[in-house]
Parts: sequence; structure tokens; C-alpha cells
Amino acid sequence: MKHNNHGLTLIELVISIALVSVILLTAVTALSFGQKSFTALNQQGDLQSQAANILLQITSQVRECRSIQAAPDTSTLSLEGKDGKNIKFQWDGAKTLTYIVEGSAPRIVSTQVREIVFTTSGDGVDIRLILQSQEQTFTLRDYIHRR
Repeated sequence: MKHNNHGLTLIELVISIALVSVILLTAVTALSFGQKSFTALNQQGDLQSQAANILLQITSQVRECRSIQAAPDTSTLSLEGKDGKNIKFQWDGAKTLTYIVEGSAPRIVSTQVREIVFTTSGDGVDIRLILQSQEQTFTLRDYIHRR
């Protein structure tokens, strides 16, 4: 008697489907992890860039100012500009850091500030800045001297 062995048995088919499923699940998991890692690194890079820009703006004003004063609550930095105008960097206690020049409209510097603390000492200001987006946090601390 001659047997025809050209087809697949049910067990062979189930095992094949299971193996393909495991391979696909592994691939999807790896891609998902890669995407999450990319997103996290991208957010961290954005926060670092934003912190550098904030620090650059504050530094340029502090170095050119006549006097420096931090408010008692430490969330506002007041400067007297070289032209005599009052300049403020003010944090609202929530997320927004605003740049205010006497006689001009306030300008929002950042909306991702979780905390900023200004402390004057000597001839400069100590700044502790914490930025936060969705799942990422970035902390920066620096001391800026007046010229």
C-alpha cells in the first residue's frame, strides 16, 4: 500500500504556528523596547537643550547687570540691567518660567520647569533648575558670576 505524505499533519501545523508566533512576539517586543528607549533619550536631550538655553539667557543677563537680588521665596531673580531697567526671571510655582523686562511684555522662557531656586551669594547667583516632561527629569545646578 502506498501512502501519500505530501501534506501536513495537524500537530505539525500547530507547532509551526506556535514557532512563528514566538518569533513575531519577540520581534514586536524588541521593536517596542527600541521605540521607548528612543523616545526617552529624545525627551532627555530636549530637556538638556532647554536647560542650556535657560541658563544661557540667565547668564547673559547676570553678567551684564548692575545688581542682583533673589526674592525671599527664591523663585524670582531680580536684576538691574546695565541700562537701569529692572529685569526678572520669575517662576510661577507650577511649570512656567517668565522673563520680564521693565517696559516690555513678559516672555515665557519655559513651560517645563518643575522647580527653580535662585540664591544670591557674593557677586553672583546660584541656580538650581529642575525640568520635567512626561516621564523624564533633568536637574542642573550652576553658579554665575557677574563681570
